[in-house]
Amino acid sequence: MRLNKIIFNSFKSRVKINLPKPGLGGGGGGGVVTRLSDPFSPINTGNAGKPGNPGNPGTPGTPLITPTLTPTLTPSPPTPPDPSGFHPSHLSSDLLKNVINTINAHPDTLLLTRVGGFYEAYYHHALLLSKLLGFSVGEKSYNKSKFPMAGFPYYQLSKHLRSLVVDHCLFVAINDQFYNHKSGSFDRKVTRVISPGTLLDESSLNPTTHNFIVSVVSHPEQDQFAAAWCDISTGDSSTASSSLSDLKSYIARLSPSEIVFDGGTTTAEAHKLRQSLGAHDSIISYSQPNANPSASTHTQYTPHEHTAISLLQTRLQASLIDDTPSLQPKREEKATLMLDAPTIRGLELKTTIRSNRTSGSLMRAVRRTITQPGHRLLEQWLCEPSADLSVIRSRHAAVAIFLSRTQLRRDVRALLRDTQDGPRLLQRVLLNNNFTPSLLLAVKGVIEKTEEVVRRIRAEWVHERGQQSGCVSENNYDNDDWHALLTLTESLHPLITFAERIDSVIIEDGLRAKEASESESEQREEIQGLPEEREREREAIEKDGRERNGDNYHDDLKRSIAPTYSATIARLNKKLDRLYGERAKLAREVRGEVRASDPTHVALRSNQKLGHYITARKSSLKALPGAYQLIASGKSTATYAHPRWTALKSSIVEVSEQLEGAEREALTGLKGELAKESERFRANTHLLAQLDVLCSLAELADERAWVRPAMTVDRALHISQGRHPAVEVALQDSLNSFTPNDVLMQDDSFVCAIFGPNMGGKSTYLRQNAIIVVLAQAGSFVPATAATIGVVDRLFSRIGASDDLSAGQSTFMVEMTEAGEILQMATPRSLVIMDEIGRGTTSLDGLALAYAIVVHLALTNKCRTFFATHFHELDDMLADTLPIQYLSTDLVDGGDAFRFTYTLRKGVCKESHGIIVARLADSS
Repeated sequence: MRLNKIIFNSFKSRVKINLPKPGLGGGGGGGVVTRLSDPFSPINTGNAGKPGNPGNPGTPGTPLITPTLTPTLTPSPPTPPDPSGFHPSHLSSDLLKNVINTINAHPDTLLLTRVGGFYEAYYHHALLLSKLLGFSVGEKSYNKSKFPMAGFPYYQLSKHLRSLVVDHCLFVAINDQFYNHKSGSFDRKVTRVISPGTLLDESSLNPTTHNFIVSVVSHPEQDQFAAAWCDISTGDSSTASSSLSDLKSYIARLSPSEIVFDGGTTTAEAHKLRQSLGAHDSIISYSQPNANPSASTHTQYTPHEHTAISLLQTRLQASLIDDTPSLQPKREEKATLMLDAPTIRGLELKTTIRSNRTSGSLMRAVRRTITQPGHRLLEQWLCEPSADLSVIRSRHAAVAIFLSRTQLRRDVRALLRDTQDGPRLLQRVLLNNNFTPSLLLAVKGVIEKTEEVVRRIRAEWVHERGQQSGCVSENNYDNDDWHALLTLTESLHPLITFAERIDSVIIEDGLRAKEASESESEQREEIQGLPEEREREREAIEKDGRERNGDNYHDDLKRSIAPTYSATIARLNKKLDRLYGERAKLAREVRGEVRASDPTHVALRSNQKLGHYITARKSSLKALPGAYQLIASGKSTATYAHPRWTALKSSIVEVSEQLEGAEREALTGLKGELAKESERFRANTHLLAQLDVLCSLAELADERAWVRPAMTVDRALHISQGRHPAVEVALQDSLNSFTPNDVLMQDDSFVCAIFGPNMGGKSTYLRQNAIIVVLAQAGSFVPATAATIGVVDRLFSRIGASDDLSAGQSTFMVEMTEAGEILQMATPRSLVIMDEIGRGTTSLDGLALAYAIVVHLALTNKCRTFFATHFHELDDMLADTLPIQYLSTDLVDGGDAFRFTYTLRKGVCKESHGIIVARLADSS
């Protein structure tokens, strides 16, 4: 698929740039324009930052065509002319040749090429870049032909990638430069193709959520799908297979930024697969599964899962190129409370229905975590609550320990507060050959912090036991709550030796000085803002300022690796120190020869324009020996070349480069050592995230007076004075109070039919009971005075349906489809909440549907059900022998005023009071 030519021509006319006549093959005069495909479609940025469903091409700010990505690097066409009408082999500019060939090799991307201290875009790419980022468009000339160019300083790449990739859903190819010591010039190649699902830079990622890329393989004839997903920024990866009807639940739970389809799927298959995804904000890309996937040696996967993993692997290979990780995802086999897409949306677990924002959601109401991995794990627990009774009880036990020991909780949270994001630190090291040593120091900090946290928890137990030793044994745990928490801490892998290794290798002071120098350099470049062509001029401008600093040599290598790391580094350090000593000796001799009264008036310096030189104030100059050759003279200073300084400085530069290379090799060695410990490090960061979540749940329970639920294996659901956590917070913010309600489900009354006026609190009651179950099975205490909950296997919510025009479904059709899925999949251990089923059709049809559905749930599914309705006729239609109890809310009409009771009572409310409620909206 390619960008519509009309769209691009319209865009070109608005920019008013004299674009050269395209001529890049393809026929029909399309030229380069036809090489730009789907990622360039969102030039309508009216809704930037909120990408919509790619299946809905009419939505502002969303791709007009689904983005695609070539799965492997295909060779350039044999003889394509460049956009200015020249064959690459006829171009004298190596840079332009590289740009044209790279555009041909990556036709579905926006190409950014590193040129000196800038990333630049050319031709039609420059027009798009300038439009999206608000840059002015410059011009480059070649053979009397002009073409557009735009760019920005290299250190602004992260900021602009967020706009291009996250906000505008583009695929961006990074064409980096590498100095070739043999030729003395720069070679360039694509190092990454960045898409929404393959972002690594922390500044472009939401620290509180995962950034998943998901590959999906469907098998319609078997009504099955297989999926593999990973967050390359954290290293988390999993695979699963299930019935096709569950696919939208996985997508809703994972909220991927990118979904990968098999490029070999037919149009009909792709269409059906899109429909199975449900509503989503993900971008769609295509790839081809590898014929020999690395995961094929693992027999734990099904054949379909192998294909999904292979598909994801080749997709990552196309983006990460040389730094592609080998995927060995975990297979999802744990017992979880299954939440389908309508339930995650209807319960507003992550975002609200009305505004699609986190404010007002359950996640926002309960989040007290203080680390980024903790934020992400809490969201995972809320969207994937456990259905394993032992896991649930263990989490409750740990929360109880932290809740009852305030000082322990405060100490642990204080230790966690300044802990960095361990999983993302690890990935930034493992997936980047040019990582900074400071990342390794941050890894060391995470290791040490994890040890501290575990040590503090164990010390608390030892103190309570009255023992002097910190050694713990499972047999000595004095109660089940401590047993659960200490068992969790025993999953800690001892990595302190590796942390000490990092500490002994990296010179922290030297590293900080090096980073400060690089930051200073970037700030100077930002202020100067000069392009590469004037780099030498900029150096000359800065020369005078540097020369005033006497013996303060700013270009000296800032050493960051200890000499003890290797014999090579020790030898080069000694050699460099000796050369520095010779430089100091030469500086003293020069000052003696020029007879300078002030040592700062003479300096030994280097820059690109003048090479290695000596500068002196003219007021200090006397007769000089013949070795001094004047190369420049100003009003107050003179600049000389000197053979001894030229030779000495050349040696310093050479040894510095050798030492810098040796230090980089040392960092690569440390990276290899970290790679060997990566799984243990990930396990430790997961432990830290769990402790953060458990501490935060204790903090929440203490703050909101929540209680520990009793979990059982039967179908009990008893809740005393239950409350909706998000609604309660909203009411308290407006100085109002929440009205709590009870639930008492028995074997002879496990279906609650709820009646009452509009706005009487029925929907809130439904949601709060479902949310209490979700919280309990996630491991949290619950907003009630007491609760007994039988573990739920699946939770279904049919609340607030809307139409799905892209799938050709009306609101009523969506409602019936969701209701049908519930009736098919609900089990006796499930929980179903349904709100006003039967709307959108005639009263008689709606009543018939409501009757049939509630009877089916009671007699066939036999599941715990909350069924809110305005069809009070059901009271007369339903047999007394059905396991149904009737509850109602009321409206008290006082003539000129009325109020809602919000408290549920037994019985049926025969009035909906719609006319009275309409007065609240000033309806006529």
